[in-house]
Amino acid sequence: INSLKESLCKEFDIVYDLKKEQGEGQYEINITETENLQYLAESIANIRGFVTKYCQKHQLKADFSAKPFKEDCGSAMQFNISIHDKDQNLFYELDNPYYNSLINSLLTYSSEILFLSCAKEDEFLRFDLKNNKSLFKNKKYVAPTNYSYGVDNRSCLIRCLKNRLEYRLASSSCDVFLMLSLIHISEPTRRT
Repeated sequence: INSLKESLCKEFDIVYDLKKEQGEGQYEINITETENLQYLAESIANIRGFVTKYCQKHQLKADFSAKPFKEDCGSAMQFNISIHDKDQNLFYELDNPYYNSLINSLLTYSSEILFLSCAKEDEFLRFDLKNNKSLFKNKKYVAPTNYSYGVDNRSCLIRCLKNRLEYRLASSSCDVFLMLSLIHISEPTRRT
């Protein structure tokens, strides 16, 4: 894992960490923020290909499916969203009207985004309420099980933090180009 982390950080300037998650064999690749959504989507696609080839070279298997183990944590791709005006983060205050408007827009369009972004059955298995309750009892992270927002509640679709939103709908196997487009279209200022 350390060797993979070093290789990822060397190969991709957008990658800054690889860390163990709670699921069996589950790791999270952390990337830096960017305004260039095309670059972000291409980078994520290239990172997936790189990890797959790296693992094959070492007789391992990379699995980006949303629910590789039925009774364990699902694998997600969370999108962290913040809005900046010059050097000022507009999401620094949780009661900012734009922050609230974006939350409402994402919640409004998430049912459509879900069905447009989930192409495989296992992507829906992440949201199984019974499985998520069991995971929670075992002190493991859960997938969102309701269309809501909260400050530090992982059963919520949107986690509200002081400087960003975590949009937690997408699975790790999602089409990143499509997902970024759907999020971008949901922004209140993008709609007509």
